Amino acid sequence: MKYGLILNGQIECDPVSDHTILTRKAAQMGFNLTETTFTEAVVQRIASRALWIVPGIEERPQPPAPTGYRGTLTGWQYQPSHPRLLRTITYTAMPFDDAVADTLNHIAEQQDTALARIEHGYTEQEVKTWAQQQAEAAAWTADHTASVPLIEGLALRRGVTVAVVVEKINAKVTAAATMTGIVLGDAQAAGDQINALKVQHETDTLPDDWFDQLQAMASGWRKNWPPELM
Repeated sequence: MKYGLILNGQIECDPVSDHTILTRKAAQMGFNLTETTFTEAVVQRIASRALWIVPGIEERPQPPAPTGYRGTLTGWQYQPSHPRLLRTITYTAMPFDDAVADTLNHIAEQQDTALARIEHGYTEQEVKTWAQQQAEAAAWTADHTASVPLIEGLALRRGVTVAVVVEKINAKVTAAATMTGIVLGDAQAAGDQINALKVQHETDTLPDDWFDQLQAMASGWRKNWPPELM
């Protein structure tokens, strides 16, 4: 654990993990830390001088929202009531351009995660055959004499007819297309709203609540999604 040095209420050494640094620093001030265990806050006193050896605590609170805020690590602050040295992260709202980029990145990440869930439950090799399965199913639906070697192989190994496999493929294609449309449609709608704000920014007509609007887009762009996409 990191420890630091406080002399008469003033920070003499920021918290460090290498306690030999503290020992040397204390020795330069006339204090002996060779028997200090560095397991809790302790104090040594020489005349009017008091040297506290205190733990350094780093608090990392979550930002007010997933997007739109930039965190800054504060300097070490001495808290004599505990005693300890504490530093934390303070958050400030991003300026417009940064907030827009952060919102777009957030939406893109959630979009990619949702699209990946559409393929959940299928192996990578199976996913690679989807395009061929779809093409053969479409060809067979249009002409039952069409060459469909992949589908015929699937039907043979499963002990069903080509028609059954084609029906399953068509159902899978329809379901995947529907899910993909939901994801991409909502993402594009959010992108349109963000682009509208960018135009207002460029024309100096940006509304005062632009930050709140971006926050609402980031948290609410997914409209009534089915649970399997969330």
